[in-house]
Order: sequence, then structure tokens, then C-alpha cells
Amino acid sequence: MKQSTKFGLKLAGVVGAATYAGTLLGGLAAYQVAMHVSDAQKQRGRERSRAENTEIENFWYFKQPKQQWMDPVL
Repeated sequence: MKQSTKFGLKLAGVVGAATYAGTLLGGLAAYQVAMHVSDAQKQRGRERSRAENTEIENFWYFKQPKQQWMDPVL
């Protein structure tokens, strides 16, 4: 095989790997930005939920045992 062909294949492999890694990192960054919910946004959601529910619904909700959910470690 010619030296230039070997170089071309190696270059194509490096460019392909870099493109793949860049796509993965870009997707991860976009996911983190899109899925991030601030504490202020969470609090506004809780307040809006309480305001939309009836007094009986809120009474039942606040009597339920609380559970802590954790994000899985990547």
C-alpha cells in the first residue's frame, strides 16, 4: 500500500474519532444545559402546584412520607 494511502486512512480515522468525540461531548453539554432546573424554578413550581390544588389535595400531599431521589452517577 502506498505511503500516501496509509497517511490518508490514518488521517480519516483521526478525523472520524475526533468528530465522534466532539459529537458526544456536544450532546452531553446540550443535555446538561437543557435539563438543568435551578432551585428557584423548583420553588416556583411547588408554589404554583399548591395554588392550583384544592385544600384537601394539599392536605393529603403534605401527609405523605417524603423520599429523597438521587441522580445516578455517570
